[in-house]
Amino acid sequence: MSPFAIENFNTSAQPNVLALLNNFGAASGNNIEDVLFDDSDNLTLSQVRASQSGGLIINCPMNLTVACASAIPAGATTPAAFLTQGGSASASRCRRRFSDGAPVGSVPCNYTITRTYMATDTRNNSSTCMQTITVHDLTPPTIMCPNSVSVPCYSLVPAPNTSLVTASDTCGGAVAVTFVGDSESNLGSSCNNVITRTYRATDVCGNTATCSQVITINDNLAPTFVVVARAIKLRRQHRARALRS
Repeated sequence: MSPFAIENFNTSAQPNVLALLNNFGAASGNNIEDVLFDDSDNLTLSQVRASQSGGLIINCPMNLTVACASAIPAGATTPAAFLTQGGSASASRCRRRFSDGAPVGSVPCNYTITRTYMATDTRNNSSTCMQTITVHDLTPPTIMCPNSVSVPCYSLVPAPNTSLVTASDTCGGAVAVTFVGDSESNLGSSCNNVITRTYRATDVCGNTATCSQVITINDNLAPTFVVVARAIKLRRQHRARALRS
C-alpha cells in the first residue's frame, strides 16, 4: 500500500486526534479518514483528511465466465457491492462507477465484455481497473417427448409430430425440434414390435439434446369370421341346379 499524506484540519474543542485501532488504514478496505477522530468521535468536527501519495488503488473483481447473458452480475455501484463481488480499494470512502464495453465475439453464444470500474476518493484521487466477463453457452436445451403409447396394429402407429414435443433453452432464445427417426425391434410387424422414436432439440448456439418416445405394437386381437349372405345364396342355388339335373 502506498504511504499516506495526512492533513489535520481539526477544529473541535478536543485538539488530540486519536488513531482508532492504530491501523491507519492498513487493513484492506479501510480509509484512514474513517479511523482518525477527535476525543468526542465527532466526524463533523474532526476534519482529518487523508490521501495517498501514490494515488488511490483499486482491484477489480476477478474475471469470470458464465453460461448465459442473464447470469452476468450487475455492476457494483456501492462499496459493499464492490467488496461482495471480490473487488477492493485502498479507501473505503470513494465513489464507484462502471461501464461495460461492447461485446466482442459471437453474441449470444461465445463473447466477452470488458467492464471498467472507476473509483474516486474524498481527495479526488481516482483509479480504474478492468474485469473481463466471458459468456459461453455450452448448456444443452431441455426436451420432453410425448408419452409412450401402445397400439394393436402397425397401421395404427401415429405419425411423427414435432408439435407434441416440448423444448426450451435455459439461456432463452428459439429451440428447433426435429424428428430424428424410428428404430423398430421387429421391423414392419404388428407382433411384439417396439418402436423407439427419437426427437432432437437444437438451440441457437448449436447445443443439442434428444428424447425418445416408445411405441409398442402387440396384436392380441382374435380374428373374426364374417359370413357373406350372397355367397351362401349362390352356393344354395348351385346345389339346387345340380339336383335338378
